[in-house]
Amino acid sequence: MRLSGSGRKARRTVLKGLGGVVVLLLLLRLFGFAGVGVVRKVGWELEEGLEGLTPSSRHAQRLAQLASSGLSRAATEGKQASSKAAAQAGLLKDGKDWVGVKDYRSQTAIFRERELWSEREEDGKLHVEVVEPKSGVHEETVVYLHGLGQHAWDTPLPFQLGHKLPNVRWVMPQAPDKLVTVRNNQSAPAWFDIRAFPYDFASDEDPHNLFLSARQIARVLRDERDRLIRGLREKNGVKVDDGEPDESEERGMVRKGRGKPKPPKGGRGEVEEDGEFGTPEEREWASSKIVLAGFSQGGVMALLTGLTFKERLGGVVVLSSFMPLRRQLGALIADLDRTTLPVFWGHGQSDPYLLYGDALTSISLLRSTYPTRHAEGGLSLSHLSFFSYPHVEHTWCEAEMGDLEKWFRGVLESERRPRGGRGKGRVGNGAQSGAEDRPEGASEETEKRSSSPEVEDDERNASE
Repeated sequence: MRLSGSGRKARRTVLKGLGGVVVLLLLLRLFGFAGVGVVRKVGWELEEGLEGLTPSSRHAQRLAQLASSGLSRAATEGKQASSKAAAQAGLLKDGKDWVGVKDYRSQTAIFRERELWSEREEDGKLHVEVVEPKSGVHEETVVYLHGLGQHAWDTPLPFQLGHKLPNVRWVMPQAPDKLVTVRNNQSAPAWFDIRAFPYDFASDEDPHNLFLSARQIARVLRDERDRLIRGLREKNGVKVDDGEPDESEERGMVRKGRGKPKPPKGGRGEVEEDGEFGTPEEREWASSKIVLAGFSQGGVMALLTGLTFKERLGGVVVLSSFMPLRRQLGALIADLDRTTLPVFWGHGQSDPYLLYGDALTSISLLRSTYPTRHAEGGLSLSHLSFFSYPHVEHTWCEAEMGDLEKWFRGVLESERRPRGGRGKGRVGNGAQSGAEDRPEGASEETEKRSSSPEVEDDERNASE
């Protein structure tokens, strides 16, 4: 059957359209891995204002979870990224050579080193207030970060718990003044900007100041770590000064013992490795004696800095706060040993600013083994203890201080008291989750709860 002129024209149009689709598919097949495919396969995308990397898919977060075991290699994905495409994806600055997912951990390490671990002159140094140990013996340090509009002394911890934890040095950094949107763009002590309350993480995030404050707080942690190392050396009869290390310092005087690093091999390079004071073993030991705590904005910073600090800390305390960087945090710590880091989270059920429901969501994301379909969470924190308090708003209460004291006694080695039962109340480095390892006073429901955000009925309700 012969087609009319209009029929032949329509057929040509259809054939051209099909041809275009075939060509497009071939182009995507050929160049997908060198362009958009790089971003998808590597699992990062450039996000305005972040100056870094954000997980772009559930597949990407799974890569992050596998990174520490070395499974995210080029063979896994079967392709390499061109340096130009990698630079466009935000993987490297200055367009340096890059090999896609051949070493996924390197991408995270580069970003973490640049945004969280590096010291920048323009960052400045935080002023800190200090309460020395009541016993006069400095065994551990608690660094406390205040909330929005507060000052370093606005904390109950050293005053309510100082005499109960007599070997703890309490350090309270002061946040610098920043313009805060929710306060009509007025200047106030703040770690980062907040636009409105109740807080909405989906539309209200300030990554620039989150990373800036994390670097400043990390410097405080390093100062306290160095102080603990010097104290240990002095206890062992090693002369310590701020000059060049002497021969005895080079040997590194870290004692043997359970939960403490092995004696270093010695050598000047281990004492000042990478420009940091102390041997790697000493830095690991001293960091394990530090707990980072915070309220509200300070809790956000305690969680971010505590999880991403170069060495593993002794623990993290989050009071009336929320989880930041929900799509990035899992990838940032994927190759760090943080799954058994002890974390205390306390939250009032009537909080009008940082809602209790969002706290439950944060807990679920932090505990979850895999990220959600929105690529959030997947941090696998197995030693996170959550405590909720009925009728408590955006503040702390006596019951919370009591729970926190018990948790501190399980985490701080010098504050542990002999108790009946094997391992009762201990949540230290390397502890396994279970009834024997729960902090004293925490019910079984506190530790064994659903990973779903809808877990209100399973929460431990502490009386106000």
